Order: sequence, then structure tokens, then C-alpha cells
Amino acid sequence: MQRDVVLRWIEEISRVIRRLLYGKGDADLAQAGALLEDATARLLGPLATLVPRIETAAAADLLHDPDRIFAYAQLLALQSALEQAGSHPSHPVTRNRALAFADEAVRRHPEPPPEWQQWIDDARETTVP
Repeated sequence: MQRDVVLRWIEEISRVIRRLLYGKGDADLAQAGALLEDATARLLGPLATLVPRIETAAAADLLHDPDRIFAYAQLLALQSALEQAGSHPSHPVTRNRALAFADEAVRRHPEPPPEWQQWIDDARETTVP
């Protein structure tokens, strides 16, 4: 039940950010960034300042729940898209970190949902300049 709520929440945030980035008119990077920052703070709670600073496996240990780890991977992928839209040079690093967290979530889940692997495969096929 909680997994479904978290995944629906991430999907909704993704739709809103995509509209802000790719909808009619100019991309609203500031609003999309604020929304993403808020979503990340909500997902990570008191770990929000620590998780981005430590290596993936240790951060995944702190997050513990594979669903939460995968949700964080999705938020990182959105962050990478924002960085790319703003021509920020670190977007490939953020994208690779998103994939590393997604791989960790799959590894730690006893029966990972098939859509997780599809998401990972799709993300790996995306070319990053």
C-alpha cells in the first residue's frame, strides 16, 4: 500500500515537472527545482542533507526500504533533467547516481516490480550529451 502511494506521488511530481520543463512557453526551471527540492525533502526526511553527500550503497543502507530507494532514484533522474535543461554540466553525474540508486533498489528488493527494470533500461538508453 505505502509503495503504491509513494510511486503515485513520484509520478504526479514527474508530470508536473515535465509540464514546467516541456510545456507551452518557456521552461520554469526555478519552479520545477523548488518542487523537486520539496519532494526530495519529504521523501528523505531528516536524511535529506546526508544522503546526497555519501556514496550510493551507504545512502541506500540509510534509506533501507527498496521502494524509497527507487523513488529517490526517480527524483534524481528528474534532477538530472532539470540540470540538463539549465545546461548544468553535472547532469550526467546526477543521471548516473540515479541509475546507481535504481540498481541498488532492484538488488535489495526480494521481488522487484518489472516496471523498475523497464525504467532502468529506458534510462540507460537515453543519451546524455
